[in-house]
Amino acid sequence: KVAPFRVTFPPKSEEGGQVVAEAYLQPEAGPYPEDKPKMNSVKFTPVQVGAILAGVNEGLTQVVGPPGTGKTDTAVMIVSNIYQN
Repeated sequence: KVAPFRVTFPPKSEEGGQVVAEAYLQPEAGPYPEDKPKMNSVKFTPVQVGAILAGVNEGLTQVVGPPGTGKTDTAVMIVSNIYQN
């Protein structure tokens, strides 16, 4: 697993500035319930879990289906996993 990193971009006013990537350790969550990361309350079907796994891997993933099949929940989980990890 690759450690998380933080990317810092130079201000737009600087020409020829460098993009800096540095290792980043997330702060430890405290002992209080509000410090714990939010967990998803949506129960996903096996097909949705497969779409989430495909969405966080390299390449393009297209989530399609009729209304009410959980496309938005699946897309939100993909984005959340990419952002959190």
